[in-house]
Amino acid sequence: MTFAQRHPIIFFFLAANVITYLVGGLAFLVLRAIQESLGTNLPWTNDIVLRFGPTLAGVLTTALIAGKKGLNDLFRRCVRWRFALPLYLGAIFIQPVIYLAVLFLRGYRTEVQSVELATATGVFAFQLLLNIFPGGGSSEEVGWRGFMLPQLCKRHSPLVASLFVAVAWFAWHIPAFMFLGKGESDPILPFAVTMFSFSIIFSWAYFRSKESVLLAILLHGAINASDYTLEELLPGVANATGLQRNIDDWSLVAFWFVLALIVVAKCGSRLGKAPLTENGAKPSKVIEPFSY
Repeated sequence: MTFAQRHPIIFFFLAANVITYLVGGLAFLVLRAIQESLGTNLPWTNDIVLRFGPTLAGVLTTALIAGKKGLNDLFRRCVRWRFALPLYLGAIFIQPVIYLAVLFLRGYRTEVQSVELATATGVFAFQLLLNIFPGGGSSEEVGWRGFMLPQLCKRHSPLVASLFVAVAWFAWHIPAFMFLGKGESDPILPFAVTMFSFSIIFSWAYFRSKESVLLAILLHGAINASDYTLEELLPGVANATGLQRNIDDWSLVAFWFVLALIVVAKCGSRLGKAPLTENGAKPSKVIEPFSY
């Protein structure tokens, strides 16, 4: 039995960091050098490997511990799209709604109303596409929710598993704080609190959608898209409120924290995960990942 098979979570986390910061860092330098030699400027391509660290690690670990059958299962969950329409709408619009609430509470109603709805919709839709692929949605969620969460749920409740995922998710960002200046845009303490809130909400969405990684990808992408939409449409407001790039208040963090508390209070430690039947099996319509 290999190390990956004995310790899949540890292997996954190590692989995510090696792919991100070693392989991704080298790829960044090589791609940037190639572009400079060609006289081109496509900076968004330079960190493509770096951003896909968790997803690539999830695919690699799945292949090593479960082979082709495990990869097929992972792929099916990544494209599982048949779930309730309110889940789609919630994933797309929850962050924009929270942003609007925070902006209105902080007295930026006039600035928000100065932006035309059609313009805001177009910018957000474009950013959403960019942040589903190749942004944080598809580049991370195949690892965090596609691989790590169901693996942890074999031994822990969904709530406990979500907290472990939050720790790993946050720890994966630590080198960026230490060496890449991430702290200048995302102060570490509010960022950490948000990671735990996000992890609980993402897990709830995953289980309520019959374990669809696609919904987690969409939710992650919409959160990132909201940040970039605000920066593009109202850069002065974004810098002043510190909603993402220079967090100096806890308004946005508080909304997500309260939302996570509501989910836990309503759903308990299972976070919407399908209950077991009397004989200990899951309902026939829900396939347990890596259950073979």
